[in-house]
Amino acid sequence: MQTNLLGRLRNTSLPLTGGLLPLFEAVVNSIHGIEELGDSNESGEIFVEIVRKTKQAQLDLDDFKKRPGPEALEDIIGFKVTDNGVGFNDENMESFETLDTDHKVTMGGRGVGRLLWLKAFKCVQVESVFGDLSEPMLRRFTFEAAAGVSNKSTSEMAPGASRHTTVHLDEFNVRYRENSRKTLQAIAESILEHCLWYFVRPGGAPRITVADEGETVSLDDLYEEKILVSEGTKLPLASIVVVEIKRPMRNDASSGEEEDPVEQAIAYLNRIRKGQVQTPKGRPIPESTNIPGFCYVLADITSKLRERCLIHHDLRWTHDHLGFFGYKQNCNAFVEVISFDQLVNAAKERNRAFFDKLGLPTN
Repeated sequence: MQTNLLGRLRNTSLPLTGGLLPLFEAVVNSIHGIEELGDSNESGEIFVEIVRKTKQAQLDLDDFKKRPGPEALEDIIGFKVTDNGVGFNDENMESFETLDTDHKVTMGGRGVGRLLWLKAFKCVQVESVFGDLSEPMLRRFTFEAAAGVSNKSTSEMAPGASRHTTVHLDEFNVRYRENSRKTLQAIAESILEHCLWYFVRPGGAPRITVADEGETVSLDDLYEEKILVSEGTKLPLASIVVVEIKRPMRNDASSGEEEDPVEQAIAYLNRIRKGQVQTPKGRPIPESTNIPGFCYVLADITSKLRERCLIHHDLRWTHDHLGFFGYKQNCNAFVEVISFDQLVNAAKERNRAFFDKLGLPTN
């Protein structure tokens, strides 16, 4: 590549708990590729496949017997991210081969994602069908630490071939894998958390689906669900955290659990305490009346929601007037309503701090 790749990799740090960051960067690249094509996000699609080790045949006859409990998951060895964006045309290929590039700076790109790929994965395989649909082209190449970009090939495709790009992050480093989330639901939630800004901005995000051995999760569906987070993994829980996310610019907050997002979060917390909710792994949560609760509502602060927070829930403005907070003594819960603007500001600060830690530019 057009700079010292190995040297840049040595000077780029990635904490062991950040093993999924390369996947997040690949998904964000796909979002940018769809935007670059110029189509609306409604027609954009991103498919994330979790690649696991092939299940081995059992040699011990006792292993053929059905064992109680859920079947153990095989180790994750990689991920495949496929999108229908603009692809690796000549301009994007040249940018990819130039490590210090500002090609996508206007989209929020920082030109370091592919460095993170090689921190946690040994090899990256790329296949891209791009160009005019009447004269589509196929480009393939490999990306590795030692060789940089290699095995490049470009060939013509038959007219009408569907435009797509697949990035295969292969040979997941064991240390990063052991410190990363491992289930379909947990990985999908992590992608949503990292890409949440794209969902709440005007225009939204493309359709993103995550698949794992035949099961799929749509981030659009996940976006509308309540999220239960607990402190630790052992039962009984030490605390309960409920996250309620509402679609941007909804101004229909009113009395009742169905219309008031604060009431929705508190009602879900109460169901957890009554033992009516299971953990993400399907384990029943014991009755937990006295466990402290934390309810976070992510929504636009519309006039109706502002009224509900100030008058009906007796919450206070945050110092920046971008949200509300308060303690609901009758249900032993801290409640915070976070606006999307507040979330974006916090994400920018966290992103800036992360890149400062890596010693990388933030603009």
